[in-house]
Amino acid sequence: MDIRPVFSVLMRNKAPALLLVLQIAISLAIMLNTACVISFYYDKTHQVSGINEENGLFYLQITSAETSTDQQALEQENRYRQIIAAVPGVLKLSDSSQIPFVSEGYYYYLQTSKQVSNAITVTPYSSSGSLIDVLGLRLVEGRDFVPSDAETQAQDDKLEYAQHLILSKALARALFPDATTYVGKKLWWGTTGQLVETEIVGVIEQFQMPFVQFKDSENYAVFTARHSITNAPKFIVRTTEQARQQVMKNVEAALRLAVQSPLDIKIDTVNEEHRTYYGEAVTLTWLLSSVCVLLLFITVIGIVGMTTFWVNQRTKQIGIRRALGASQRDIVSQFVIENILLNSIGIGLGSVIAIGLNEWLQNYSEYAKLPISYVLLGAAVFFALGIGAVLVPAWRASIISPSVATNGA
Repeated sequence: MDIRPVFSVLMRNKAPALLLVLQIAISLAIMLNTACVISFYYDKTHQVSGINEENGLFYLQITSAETSTDQQALEQENRYRQIIAAVPGVLKLSDSSQIPFVSEGYYYYLQTSKQVSNAITVTPYSSSGSLIDVLGLRLVEGRDFVPSDAETQAQDDKLEYAQHLILSKALARALFPDATTYVGKKLWWGTTGQLVETEIVGVIEQFQMPFVQFKDSENYAVFTARHSITNAPKFIVRTTEQARQQVMKNVEAALRLAVQSPLDIKIDTVNEEHRTYYGEAVTLTWLLSSVCVLLLFITVIGIVGMTTFWVNQRTKQIGIRRALGASQRDIVSQFVIENILLNSIGIGLGSVIAIGLNEWLQNYSEYAKLPISYVLLGAAVFFALGIGAVLVPAWRASIISPSVATNGA
């Protein structure tokens, strides 16, 4: 088929053609970057936490209304621990300065040299017990903490740093990118003033920071054996998935029965905190998915509407072509080729805009680079939808009777 008439028609209808091209380009650019964001959040919400049998864990924070000395607070915490451990169904427990997936906490800086400021932000899990064991984390190098590693910090003491650390593999690699083993390596706490030396004694396979506010740091977990005395201790408890709800009720009841002073007890499951932690990301994923579907729908409606407009505008011309011997197939082919040309230009322009927009977004966020596979898939989807959307209006144009040209004369 000679495509010169197609170019002629498009040149005579520049404004509608340009609008359709821009609609396709902008929709494709937005959809590709939206898909990239969806993929980013999907990966975040479905990544492995590193916790073994998460459904068997719960945590509690016990706050007493009474003020106490360091000795009294330590004795009270040990009493809480004994009460919890005595409840049937409790398999393991440990105090912890942080709760996994709770968006609060404090952070420190770690660096590999006293001379070079290459600090990485971390939020340590501090415990007097074996938190690694309670969480079921897998050690891939070194050892867990032993009693000689334990340190205690009083309530009013100035900030001090632990002398021994267990790191996640992701953090160890970030600190020592060229190393293959990490146990025994020295690190330094702090960035300014006096830096404090510490030593790596173990490496775990994977775990997350208790909260994330820094790019690329979600799996930068740190454990210390430094226990801070507090009037509001936190505990992480392991039981079985089947018994967990009942054990949680029994633990709270046992604490209230054994302790005469008023207690504020916050208790919840770890996987509920996990769901809550990523709740906004899940909601955003569904919202953005809806945006993608809406964009595709609007694009299809735009193509159908524009093609229908051209059919109505060119009814007489189509009738003349039919009178001169053009077949229905010729008429359909003309509109399909017009659509292919406009779609191709829009897809090409949209792909360029999408890549440029993604490069710009990477400067201000941790979103991944737009994969070329997304661009190719997006182009294929828009191309297929464009062809599909034009078929019905094109078929309607093809059945216009040749008599229309005579009637309009």
